[in-house]
Amino acid sequence: MKKIVLIPLLIVTAIFLFGCSKQISDTAYNDLITNLEKMDFNIMAEDVEEDILQGQHYESQATIDSEVVKEYYFEPDVSIIEGTLITRMYYGPPNYGEDPETDAKQYPFILQLDEPIDVISLEGDIHNSDRLQVTEIQVVPNNEEETKNLKKYINKRIIIQGTLFEAIFGSHHMDVLIRIEEVLD
Repeated sequence: MKKIVLIPLLIVTAIFLFGCSKQISDTAYNDLITNLEKMDFNIMAEDVEEDILQGQHYESQATIDSEVVKEYYFEPDVSIIEGTLITRMYYGPPNYGEDPETDAKQYPFILQLDEPIDVISLEGDIHNSDRLQVTEIQVVPNNEEETKNLKKYINKRIIIQGTLFEAIFGSHHMDVLIRIEEVLD
């Protein structure tokens, strides 16, 4: 059985059902074949047409050039994300690196992900926009107790439950941040 790469099952079914029946005009059948020829497939439309007329069936098989990227959603959705917790120095106020002599040094918690993720904004969200291929997320503790707790996990694997949001302030050093609800062991 031949396999067609990246062909929707619907098109194959339509061609098979309509092409083999007498209920469709030759013009409509030819239009279907013409549209199929315009698409980029691994076999030629003429082969499909000939095989369909001979009663052969096709199955659809999509090939993926890259691995599937996990999707997460910005707030208010709650996410559970796993990775390695690190810190890295960034310059802070007053000039965020323009004058390193006078700028504060900030060490935010950063969750390094094993694989990139996509973070999608919900429809109508005016505060966040889709962020694709995210590999690091800044972790935002809610209080001093959470900050102390996170320090135990530096350079270790951690699972964090929380809400994702997009950077707003100068102290937000990553494009995507997570506000902690709970650290899951």
